[in-house]
Amino acid sequence: MTQAIAYNSCTPTTQFTYVANVDPLPLITSSEGAEPVIGSLQVVITTGDEGPYTITSDDSISFAIPYCDPDANPPCSTGGVMQNVNDATPSWFDDTNEWTFSLQGTEDGVGVFTLSPVGSFTLPSGYTFGVELAGFETVEQPCVSTVNIAESVGGTTGINCFDVATFPVGFFFNSLEAVGATGSDPAPLAEVPNGTQVRLNWNSSAITQEQIAIYMSGASGAITPTEIDHWITPNGLTDDTVFTVAITADVSADDPITLSLSVAVTVAQPDIPARSLTASGAVTAASITASTATINGPFTLVNGLGTPQLFALPDVNQSNGYTATADGFVMAYIEGFYPQTGSAPGAPMYVLLESGNISMYTYAGYPLQGLSDLSLATDSLWLPVRAGEAFSIFVNCPGGMPPGYTPEGYLMYVPFGSGVATQQSTAVKPAVRRSSHQSRFISAAGRS
Repeated sequence: MTQAIAYNSCTPTTQFTYVANVDPLPLITSSEGAEPVIGSLQVVITTGDEGPYTITSDDSISFAIPYCDPDANPPCSTGGVMQNVNDATPSWFDDTNEWTFSLQGTEDGVGVFTLSPVGSFTLPSGYTFGVELAGFETVEQPCVSTVNIAESVGGTTGINCFDVATFPVGFFFNSLEAVGATGSDPAPLAEVPNGTQVRLNWNSSAITQEQIAIYMSGASGAITPTEIDHWITPNGLTDDTVFTVAITADVSADDPITLSLSVAVTVAQPDIPARSLTASGAVTAASITASTATINGPFTLVNGLGTPQLFALPDVNQSNGYTATADGFVMAYIEGFYPQTGSAPGAPMYVLLESGNISMYTYAGYPLQGLSDLSLATDSLWLPVRAGEAFSIFVNCPGGMPPGYTPEGYLMYVPFGSGVATQQSTAVKPAVRRSSHQSRFISAAGRS
């Protein structure tokens, strides 16, 4: 994607940095037989971080600038091009700085303009000065020209470069902004609430949608708008978003030239999609969704639990099934008796709680030495529950219940966030007597 000025065509090795600008922006081609388009090029030079730099008459900075079409007839010249130096060295540092900026030669439409010091002086780190070429005629064909820089400072040489694009006559692209989705409020937006749609407006010479491509953070590939001067996001923004709009001057050209502009919109309280998240301090969020989470250290869930729901226990030897709408957990609490027949103990009452592929048992009655034949005891257990997953509770008493006695207790569902559980089924199951070995194992595994 072409820019009016681009810096990606070479790997810089210079000690100083170079930033360019052109006027008009972008440059527009001149037309044969018409008044030529006059342009100017400014380059801002900033010293590096290793200063101060000692500048002597042996140092120089050269700019190889394609200033015209080498095949132009009549041949173009640099006669009307003015070379200027803007050196704003503060007098308190060194007021003896002086430069010359002049044309050293031309070849094949490329002029070499050299910045040379007069005398010797020093420059501090971060010091800025600039050069300008003004009054040149732009070329007659759209193209991308590379300006090559050769730097020699303090006995060290380096290269740098940047590209300058010249667009066809009539091309323009400006005024990209993000506003409210309805377009009724023309004020540009810097920040929007989470979930808000925005509208992009721009001003360009594009006459077909095919000349326009929109790119945005989080989206793959280009988006073609249905209008040539605006576009509304199909969904509300949930994260800080950068929009880039690219306008192609001529889509039918062999090497089409495209100009792009970007605008950023910040989202208040954004969602944060991330592959990983590491925080050395506190992290506060309305909600966090993750496929997996690893917590090394204490964990506190604040305002994360929803309203608990209580359900009555099913009758003895009966199973009730439920479905939850949110992740959470269920807890079963029961009071029961351990029935005995004479001196021989019967089988204790127990509860089976199942969710997904997890099953847990707990007992609600135990033989207590020296007490009556009916020994009262309580117990509870809990299991995690996933959203949309069924869970069930089964109350069993193989030894039979005392006359007139029903189990006491409850089943409680507690969601993470907002959620409800709904009873889906009731079924009668046969009583099951378990071996003492199995009972001890299940009792140990099921106690909470």
